[in-house]
Amino acid sequence: MNDLSLMSFEADAQFADLTDKGRRAVRDKIRIVERILKHDGRRMDIVAREAKALGVGGSTVRAWVGKYEAAGGDWRALVDWRAERHEDMALPADFLDFVKLLCEDNQRNCNRAFKKLMDLYRSHATHYQKDKDSVSIPLWPGYTDPKGFHYRPEPLHSTGRPRGWSKRNLYRHKPTKLELTLARLGPIAAAEYQQMIFTTRVGLKPGQYYVFDDRWLDIDCVIEGMDKPVRTIELSAGDVFSGKTVSYDLFPLEETEDENGKKKREQIKSIHMLLLLVDLLCYKGYHKDGVTLMVEHGTAAIPPALEMLLCRLSGGLTEEVLENGKRVERIVKPGKIKVTRSGIQGGKEFAGGFPTLGKGNFKFKAGWESTHALKHSAAADLPGQVGKNSRTAFVEEKHGRDAHIRKMIEAALSARPEVLGQIMSEMPVLTFRDLYWAVDRTFQQIHKDHDHALEGWKEAGLSRAVYRLKRDQDEWLPMDELETHANKDIIKAWIKDTPWASDEQRLSRQEAFLRGMNELERLPLHCVPMILGENFSKLRPDLCKNRVVSDANKIQVQVKAIGDDALFFSSICRRPNNTVEPLEPGKSYRTLISPLNTKTLFVSDTDGRYIGTCKFERIERGDEEALTREMGRVRHENKLLTQDNVRRTRLRNRRETVRMKNTNAHFEGGPQTWAERKLEEDRKARLAAAVPAKPQPATAIEDYDTPDFNPMNGH
Repeated sequence: MNDLSLMSFEADAQFADLTDKGRRAVRDKIRIVERILKHDGRRMDIVAREAKALGVGGSTVRAWVGKYEAAGGDWRALVDWRAERHEDMALPADFLDFVKLLCEDNQRNCNRAFKKLMDLYRSHATHYQKDKDSVSIPLWPGYTDPKGFHYRPEPLHSTGRPRGWSKRNLYRHKPTKLELTLARLGPIAAAEYQQMIFTTRVGLKPGQYYVFDDRWLDIDCVIEGMDKPVRTIELSAGDVFSGKTVSYDLFPLEETEDENGKKKREQIKSIHMLLLLVDLLCYKGYHKDGVTLMVEHGTAAIPPALEMLLCRLSGGLTEEVLENGKRVERIVKPGKIKVTRSGIQGGKEFAGGFPTLGKGNFKFKAGWESTHALKHSAAADLPGQVGKNSRTAFVEEKHGRDAHIRKMIEAALSARPEVLGQIMSEMPVLTFRDLYWAVDRTFQQIHKDHDHALEGWKEAGLSRAVYRLKRDQDEWLPMDELETHANKDIIKAWIKDTPWASDEQRLSRQEAFLRGMNELERLPLHCVPMILGENFSKLRPDLCKNRVVSDANKIQVQVKAIGDDALFFSSICRRPNNTVEPLEPGKSYRTLISPLNTKTLFVSDTDGRYIGTCKFERIERGDEEALTREMGRVRHENKLLTQDNVRRTRLRNRRETVRMKNTNAHFEGGPQTWAERKLEEDRKARLAAAVPAKPQPATAIEDYDTPDFNPMNGH
């Protein structure tokens, strides 16, 4: 047989469907059979010789030749179909589908399903029905006679089972993990095994996509007013491009018990999400071309009414339409701020059964969910750990530690003020404020870290060339800064010949976000009260309440959620048109402050008309530059507060001065009326213009001895 005959069957798709071992066996058999058929001598001799060389019996080789000749030279006659897949030898597809149905009906494992199959076979059953409410299925699907009737396959004498019904063979055809989970649990649990859509950050810019999520901290803390340690929850907004946590807040939420004694965790309220949105959109900013807010349906959610408001505030248009007898607001023209939500899995009848559980798609923010593990690991050395999973893998000493903390809290409540601080410092867990500070430091470490493996980082251009001058130097220097060095050519030549002196470094999350800071824009500050809504004063009366401007032109704000110290805001209010207006002392104004931005106080009148913002600044005593700048600001504000009084006083004093000058001129014999004084001034001016000025004598040395003299300018 030549090479062309080999290629004639090797190009067949069915030949490619064989195993590697099967293809090698077919090639060897065809070569042997072709040599035997082309032999001119006695066939028995060549068959014996080929069988001896191959190590098989002569009858086996003769059988190959006979099958090949009977098939007319078809290579398929030489395939060992016992070791290969073959439609004529395989189990019927309908029967295999019935086997999968039995496996899915069993809630535990497939072994019991195979046993159920044999029980049905041995009992000569004609139909299968899972329960009285299920559909009856005729047995045996896939085994049909020429008339289309199902028949019971005959068993083999060696096993007592029909051909191919061995447990090992049936196990090969069991349902996949996806099919089993979908049938036994439902679509939400099966989503873990479904295909996913992979996205990349390449092509994005900072501030184009913000994702919102909440996270329970695996740390206990103590907080004033609570008699036991509590866990805190974090609500955060992250930038998809840089992976940076742009805005976040922590809330201590205590586990409570309902009427039946069942423990229930508190949840984040809508007001927390509103405060986070204000900080993100009005202070941090979003991309000038627009931003998409990726939110949930539950905790980190944006209701439709707020979505419409954000659309209008960012330049969009909305309208009300009648839908199913109700007024519904729709977006006509999208604004720069858009909202997208994760899809709802389940929540409807599945496969004709009962309605399933409805739940948001967690894969919607899978990239941001993965950062939670990094945050947990970064804070894993803080005291008060409760375990990776407090329900299944809790810290065993937590029970005794909580009892000890409760006793210490009881002692602290009854202790003297000078002993209270010592007791709190001996707590085996952190206070809430210390925990807030520690978590903030872990975030800063994560944001400044260059050693990470975020997707698409180099493809997005978020890397730079760096160098170092010493092998043990930990900090790498940007190669761009080398251009300003005096000996840059010498250093570049040395770096080129030194392998350890240069490298490519990934930018940190902070550096990646700062690259796009100049392309961010913010909502005006007068949008803050609008986003928080009219009910904000009812939800958080400590943050939004009427306050009176003191006689010292200050507004005092003291909120427990912000700190123990009182904040004193200036009464100089900056209007939305960037003008300033002093507030009236003794008058009451509606004031609003956000815990995330404590340096700005939003002021409206008692009827809700927005006025502007007042500033608060606490300066460190050692920062002389900041003190000088603050003194200038205060001096300017004091001028604004007293400018009307100074104007009235100046007018009154000027009138008195004119009267006194007129009186003096009368007694000195000078011009009495204004017209006379004007004529006298004009006459003196004409004389001065007509007579040239005489050169002045040199100033005496004694005249230099004056406090305002400056030898550089002669003054």
